[in-house]
Amino acid sequence: MRYLSSSCNILNRYPRRHLERLLLLLLVVVAAFFRLWKITEVPPGLSHDEADWGHIALRIIQGHLLQISELGTLQSYFSAPFVLTLGRTPLALRLGAAISGILTVPILYLWAYEAFQKRLVAFLSASLYAITFACIHLNRLAFPPNPLPLLQVALYYSFWRWWRRKERWSLVVSGLLLGLTLYTYQASLALIFAMGLFWLGWVWKDRDSVRARLGKALPFWGAFLAIASYFLFARVLNPHYFRSHHFTNQFILNPEVHKGSLWSLLARQFIQHIGFFGFTGDHIWRHNLPGRPLFDPLISLFFWAGLFLALRKVKSAPFAFLVLNFAVMLLPGLLARTDTGPHLLHLSGVLALSCLFPALAMDWILEVLGSRGKEIRRGLIALLCILLAVEGYRTYLDYFNVWAEEVKEVMAFDEIFVRTAYALNHFSPQPQVWILPNHPGQPKARPPSSFTFVYTAPVPFHSIRADESVAPEKLEEALEGVRRVGLVEWDWDALKWAAPVYGDKKGLLRFLLERAGRLQERQSYGGFTLSIYELMPSSDFSIPSPSVHSLDLSFGDLLSLKACDLGGAGFSSIPSGERLWVMLRWSAMQPLSRDYKAAIYVMDAKGHLIAQDDRLILDRTGMPTSSWEPGQGGWDCRLIPIPPGTPPGEYLLGVAVYDAETLAKLPVNRGERISARIASAARFRISKAVQHYQPQPGVPLDIPLGEPAFVRWLGYDPPAGQVRPGDKMVLAFYWQAIQAPPSEGQVTVMLKDAGGTSVQASPFPIGGAYPPSEWSPGEVVTDRYDFILDRTIPGGVYTLHVRIQLGGFAYERDIGTIEVLGWSRTFQQPSVQHPCEAYFGDEMKLVGYGLGEAEPGEKLGITLCWQALREMSTSYVTFVHLLNSQGMLVSQMDAVPGGGRYPTTGWLKGEFICAKYELPLPESLKEGPYSIEVGVYDPRFEQRLPVRDASGTLVGDSLIINPGQP
Repeated sequence: MRYLSSSCNILNRYPRRHLERLLLLLLVVVAAFFRLWKITEVPPGLSHDEADWGHIALRIIQGHLLQISELGTLQSYFSAPFVLTLGRTPLALRLGAAISGILTVPILYLWAYEAFQKRLVAFLSASLYAITFACIHLNRLAFPPNPLPLLQVALYYSFWRWWRRKERWSLVVSGLLLGLTLYTYQASLALIFAMGLFWLGWVWKDRDSVRARLGKALPFWGAFLAIASYFLFARVLNPHYFRSHHFTNQFILNPEVHKGSLWSLLARQFIQHIGFFGFTGDHIWRHNLPGRPLFDPLISLFFWAGLFLALRKVKSAPFAFLVLNFAVMLLPGLLARTDTGPHLLHLSGVLALSCLFPALAMDWILEVLGSRGKEIRRGLIALLCILLAVEGYRTYLDYFNVWAEEVKEVMAFDEIFVRTAYALNHFSPQPQVWILPNHPGQPKARPPSSFTFVYTAPVPFHSIRADESVAPEKLEEALEGVRRVGLVEWDWDALKWAAPVYGDKKGLLRFLLERAGRLQERQSYGGFTLSIYELMPSSDFSIPSPSVHSLDLSFGDLLSLKACDLGGAGFSSIPSGERLWVMLRWSAMQPLSRDYKAAIYVMDAKGHLIAQDDRLILDRTGMPTSSWEPGQGGWDCRLIPIPPGTPPGEYLLGVAVYDAETLAKLPVNRGERISARIASAARFRISKAVQHYQPQPGVPLDIPLGEPAFVRWLGYDPPAGQVRPGDKMVLAFYWQAIQAPPSEGQVTVMLKDAGGTSVQASPFPIGGAYPPSEWSPGEVVTDRYDFILDRTIPGGVYTLHVRIQLGGFAYERDIGTIEVLGWSRTFQQPSVQHPCEAYFGDEMKLVGYGLGEAEPGEKLGITLCWQALREMSTSYVTFVHLLNSQGMLVSQMDAVPGGGRYPTTGWLKGEFICAKYELPLPESLKEGPYSIEVGVYDPRFEQRLPVRDASGTLVGDSLIINPGQP
């Protein structure tokens, strides 16, 4: 079959030039749609590589035109005009790349027709390039390889114009284009090698006319050197690039890379790259929908058929040229080792070439089968059109739906940094300085390149490592003479891969700025937060602060709390509604294998929990305790909001340490066997609020009290629905001073039965230690009252009623109903499975216990029988631990006796209480001896009660009730 000379081509039957132009225009429109649609949204943001080349485009605009001496800077020249006219945006960077991709389609069409003299081959090749996923993606990114396919096909077209028409100017243009490819990407070196091999083969083929053919090669290579000489000269003077990561550390011919397994590595690379054309693809999210091959299965069949056909016809110059360039342009991928399989950027030089092989196979099939009749020919044409339409639609779904959505989850592009720059550009009013965080593990602080490219605001910014050893000094330098400073805080989870580079997991910079100033404004943008601080005239960023005081608290002989400091920005005491800053210095006492959290509690004098902050304990580089060695540690810096309305007075700072996974608290050792779980670290004062706020009570009211009104009752938090005798109900009331109230005021809380008779009444002074006479007009105060139910109150439904007296004014109302759940009491010792006698403090005695049976994965029933030694004002918590033969904790349960049904505050002296506990057994529990440990503690500080045996001898702060039983 005369494949080359045959004119049996569908499009060749239409001599009208306008049909060819119309089809070519259609292809350009399709290519433009795929390359321009949502170009600023897909991919989202910018990659750091795009931003780096965008900065080179800025330098070119500023007049540094010789930036082209670097590989890859031609893309920056493509982008520079658009950046100049459209500004520093992702659109400006990518527009040049998209236009170069659009232009590649018609030029590929012209080259394919010039080389093979078949319009169908040209049309199909250009169509495939227009709709192929990898080609589209490469053309939507301002990456250095982007101009390579355009220059490559333009070079091929010019070269084949000379080959077919003997136009010397075309040969010179092709040489100039080859020189320009040097300024794109490393793959261009392979293109120079391929063209050199083709020229060498052409000259060698007719050895009788070597001189004549060499003379024809001179214009080509002379033009090439005219363009490439500057680059080559720059490389000779400064050849560091060819010893860089790209040419050494990832070059598989390097013995340090292949490590004696060159041939097996080459074989693996070859198999992976052959699979690129139909079986697998680049697994990097930034380059591809991971694993998606260049062609889908059906197109790949045409590809392999076309490759086989081209190899059969390799003696023909067009096929030899195609096969040679395809093979050589594979080398950048084959010889560059990656851990993710084929690499799209390395293979950028084969994308356009690959589209010709399916086109050749389709044309051959149409030529063979189409000769059997017009109907068959038309049917085949329709099938090809449907195939291309389906491929285009599949590409659209994969790229703009699947890939576009999933790539946001892995943050392959710096969308968060671009959005941050936009937010800072439009922030008003601007601070004097912006502070950007860097992870403490980074050797040098630097801002994200995608941020710096888009950022255009006139306010300077500083990148500062969130390292407690350097951040204070750097902040002092950056903020000298500054009063209004802005802080960028990127959410750790939103940063994803960039978290170890730009994350401030400890929030150190935020802590230092808030400690040295006052928060003026905070805006959240989804993924990042912008905060504005007003610094004090004498701001101090030092760590530790001058007022730090030493501690020596041991938590389980694992972690030591060495120092503590706390305060508020610019205040001698913490105003209500402001933030309390706390600094804790931790140190490992031995190698640690678990991650621990520290809980910080703010409690008032009555033990009410006012605020709490739980966070992982991290060292100065942000590493959790599981990686700490003895002596390793760091400062734990916290900002704890004090709820508005908190009354002035003295408050306690408590600290507890617990396992982040099991939640088991470490004991606070004080050199004795009796231990607590919460340590008292410091005491401090809360002062009057400096600004008023509007509370949000559970039941809002607006009732003026007094004649004239002195105080407005703003509401209260409703009581719990069910309680037990002896339970403590904390009732929160919200007051607002209208004018200076009388010095005395009282709230009486009454419990009324169904008949309206008061069965219990408890008076409380309004404000407690902060009486109304000290309130300022407009001030809001949150008042808490501990209403403790009588131990002997019978079960039933009761009404809570309050009477408020202020001066000579009185007001009453019901505030809700409660159900009291009583229990039957016994004062005769019950029979128990295992009698014993152990005293827990002066409060209770354990008279016996019972044990059930359970399998791993089930719950073990344990019954503890107690006798109250006296009436208790504390609701104690009982813990039950399962210990293995080494004394290690396997399972635990902490609960108020009876799961809350029998609070110790409701026990009567001499009463016996038998409470059941269900201890969960791990499914992985192995056979062997286990012990059960029992203890009782005060939940306020988790201080354990001492345990004594029947003779009164102290045995510790817990009791083993079945030592070493299976």
